[in-house]
Amino acid sequence: MVNLNLKESDKILEVGCGTGYILKRINVCLKHGIDASPEMLAIADRKLDSSAVLEHISFLDYQSNYKFDKIILSYFFTISLSNTDRYIEKLKSLLIDGGHVYIVDFHKYGNEYYRRYMNWHGIEMNPNLSRALEDNFQTNMFNVRKAYAGMWEYFIFHGKYNA
Repeated sequence: MVNLNLKESDKILEVGCGTGYILKRINVCLKHGIDASPEMLAIADRKLDSSAVLEHISFLDYQSNYKFDKIILSYFFTISLSNTDRYIEKLKSLLIDGGHVYIVDFHKYGNEYYRRYMNWHGIEMNPNLSRALEDNFQTNMFNVRKAYAGMWEYFIFHGKYNA
């Protein structure tokens, strides 16, 4: 994906951490994962032991006593694109000045059949998501890639928050 340039002192938050796949690969002093699925968090808890603080909570309800150096989101936004502006404001409230966001998410449908299929599963793709991110964070990297022979596209975004 992208080099996170981790320091041992970094505070990391993964929003929608699921089973802990990404958090398990991160070695820093403080890492948090939040997810709305208790079943996914139970798997993450077994994988991560006590190396991460995990919390069953929605992103908009999440509160922290401190700000994070880096926040990671994988395929999180397109579950509820109607909340994009609120999610971005929440991200900014949780980041230190100069903090970084790392996002991979759906970008665009490759055809109408796939659009209907994904919408039926609650996934909505919209290229405006990447524009909203670029409007709110200093873009360090933005890359669009095709998946499954062009059935859809996804993007990788690395941005910096300047308060």
